[in-house]
Amino acid sequence: MTDWLEARFDTIVRIGEGQVDPRFEPYRSMVHVGPDNIESGTGRLSGLRTAAELNLVSGKYLFDEEAILYSKIRPNLNKVARPQLKGLCSADVYPLWADGEVITSAYLHLYMLMAPAFLYEATSRSNRTGLPKVNREELGSIRIRFPRNLEHQQRVADALLTWGEAIEKTDQLLSAKRREMVGRFLFAASRAPGTATRIGDICDVSRGQGLQKDDLSPDGAHPCILYGELHTTYGEVVTRVRSKTDAFTPTRSQRGDVLIPSSSETSEDLANATALNQDDVLLGGDINILRPKRPGAYDSEYFAYYLTHARRKEIARLAQGNAVVHLYGRDIAGLRVTLPDIARQRRVATALAYGRREAAALEGVRDRYLTQRRGVAQALFGRTTPAVEARVGGRES
Repeated sequence: MTDWLEARFDTIVRIGEGQVDPRFEPYRSMVHVGPDNIESGTGRLSGLRTAAELNLVSGKYLFDEEAILYSKIRPNLNKVARPQLKGLCSADVYPLWADGEVITSAYLHLYMLMAPAFLYEATSRSNRTGLPKVNREELGSIRIRFPRNLEHQQRVADALLTWGEAIEKTDQLLSAKRREMVGRFLFAASRAPGTATRIGDICDVSRGQGLQKDDLSPDGAHPCILYGELHTTYGEVVTRVRSKTDAFTPTRSQRGDVLIPSSSETSEDLANATALNQDDVLLGGDINILRPKRPGAYDSEYFAYYLTHARRKEIARLAQGNAVVHLYGRDIAGLRVTLPDIARQRRVATALAYGRREAAALEGVRDRYLTQRRGVAQALFGRTTPAVEARVGGRES
């Protein structure tokens, strides 16, 4: 039976200190990692650029191939990465180094990323007014659970990485399928001969009202959509409305509506259109509603794909604001679009529906892998065996 130990975070992990100036070499040519570059819940890195490309001037932490990166901002987002490269990270990201004689970097990374106890402890310590974050002392006080034997730690990490590789492969297939859908069907159709018109000539553009997250209820009587769900939950077509409420709003959907968020942090996030082919769904505030002026004006599913992919840049340019950007209905109404005849739109929409079903099958596979990995992580990291206090550096931790 493997012995399990517990120790304070700061007795087995070194939290990086001291910053370097990104304006000078060799730091200027290094990639920079900020919280926005770390994917929540997976630790994947994306959109990396060098300090020079970002014109960075303020001090940054230096990390190496052995470091783990942990975003201290909004710990509930669970952003933990193991880049295995040398670079710079934001002051909002802690570089961490495991004490290799006690705990492996691979095990520590996966424990921080997947152990429910760590996420709970980090989140509970960040509850404060303003922006939630974990400071050094709070992070250092979290207790870590790990096998005494380093080889056993590596076996735990290897088991979880097996599921991680399967999830990564499935995500790659899913991304390829989505690119294929857009490339083969939508772009070919959007470049076909069509009729140019203003959105305001074929749509009435209005806005949703009311409804907040606090209004949601799993047993609510009415299906509803909040504007945030257009960013996080739905793609180009709503196949099933996920949320319910007992609250009331006078704005109800009609089959054929196309929804576009009216506020976000970036203009690119606003350039997402979603077709809703269901009546009487309550629509919350900050949602632009495009409703056809006459039956057969366009196919809503085709139109949502067209706006999202073929007119994305033009829609993003309509956004206004700085910290929070807004997209107004009057500006959407003035946007010019070119649509093929309705029969061609429907043929494209049918082909896209086949592609969505294939993508949904891949999503189901990925979700099963995720569920299995969570179960394994719970079994491996859960308190199923007694643990003892670890002695680190000759003292009780």
